[in-house]
Amino acid sequence: MPFALRLKKVRRYDVARKNLFLLPVQLLDNTIMECTMNETSTGLDLLHHIAQRLTIGECQYFGIKFINRHMQYEWLDSNLPLKEQLHNCVSEVFVKFSVRFYIRNTSQLKDDFTRYQFFLQLRNEIIEGALLCSTEQAVLLGSYSLQAAYGDFDPERHSPRQLRDFFLLPKRMSSQEELFLSLLIQVSEIHRSLQGMSPTEAEAAYIVECQNLEGYGEDYYSAKDASGNDLLLGTST
Repeated sequence: MPFALRLKKVRRYDVARKNLFLLPVQLLDNTIMECTMNETSTGLDLLHHIAQRLTIGECQYFGIKFINRHMQYEWLDSNLPLKEQLHNCVSEVFVKFSVRFYIRNTSQLKDDFTRYQFFLQLRNEIIEGALLCSTEQAVLLGSYSLQAAYGDFDPERHSPRQLRDFFLLPKRMSSQEELFLSLLIQVSEIHRSLQGMSPTEAEAAYIVECQNLEGYGEDYYSAKDASGNDLLLGTST
């Protein structure tokens, strides 16, 4: 869930640093990276800063978005100063690093770190329900996710009950305990069959499976029709 983060001033040790500020950015693994920017830093400067620290070689697929005063996500303009874009939004700023341009073929990605970020993006979308899938697809994706993160099946670490605390399946499938455990049993069985698959191969398989889902590569925004009814509009990238 989004949470509020304040822009924080760096301690002013000298005149050269007086215009610096810390901007917390949520990454795709849900950790927070604090980025030191200055008064003239642009959206592109921030993107390059994050890409360098994450050793991402293909930053052209990514973007930075923030929650504006209407409580909607908005992409940062690459060419405008951060201060200019964030100054007039809500008093507490939430900034997020995200995939902006989706690929149609995994061979387009030449960099393992870039592929890993795509994997994290899609895994988040599956777990949060932004990208819908069937039960069978969720089980297969869960097994790929397990193989990517933890390697080959280990009966001492990957029993269905031990997997309950792993984020593998859409949250909507965890509400019924018996059904949830039965799905984890299936995840565990498929995971066992993936022995020898490398983490990179598992991430690529996860991405390919997601590319076949309806809604892949679409951003959704809240809106209202002429009668004031709530709508969810999708835009593809």
